[in-house]
Amino acid sequence: MYNFENISINYDRITTIETLGMDMYWRNAMVKKIRLPKNSFILDAGAGTGKLSNVLTSKFRDGRIYSIDISQKMLDQIKNKRLIKLRADATETDFPDNYFDLAASAFLIRPLKDKIDNYFYETHRILKKQGFFIIMEIYEPDNPYFRFLFDFYLHKILRKIGDALTKTDAFSYFSESIREFYSPNQVSELLKKHGFRIINIRSFLSGSIVIHTSIKI
Repeated sequence: MYNFENISINYDRITTIETLGMDMYWRNAMVKKIRLPKNSFILDAGAGTGKLSNVLTSKFRDGRIYSIDISQKMLDQIKNKRLIKLRADATETDFPDNYFDLAASAFLIRPLKDKIDNYFYETHRILKKQGFFIIMEIYEPDNPYFRFLFDFYLHKILRKIGDALTKTDAFSYFSESIREFYSPNQVSELLKKHGFRIINIRSFLSGSIVIHTSIKI
């Protein structure tokens, strides 16, 4: 797993460049149609600098929202006072069983590929029955023509420019991790394996961005 401590200050810049500035639209799309009871408990796992957490506070104004990340430097970038910030590993938390009404993550399962089973197991444990689990990730596109353009942008242009701008190898890591990651269908099967029922799959840009919405059964 990549050491995100090294890029905490540049992380927002990285995700904006990587997604051509569309990541906030997609984060809002994750929860746009979700309805929760008042005073719900909500988790943003792998919160990073709090982009998704900010969306959650706007959508669920009376919710109790936890932002967890393994990187303290990432959490230190979060300025939203409504959030409960905790340094924690999303694959092994101290939360009690059946605690959250909703758990969400954006661009987390790819860095967690080697521990994705642990993450899904842990999320299932801490979610209430019928609680929502929403994940968004970047994948290799479905369309072969778009995939060619995607690969060229990601591996030839973005990789070089991004590493130079951030003075790290972050973009090299991101581009390779996308190429080596599961397909959306494989992620669907993993969710089912860990006790989730998928209620919606939404994709953007020819399947290069996919949002899985599921519930704990």
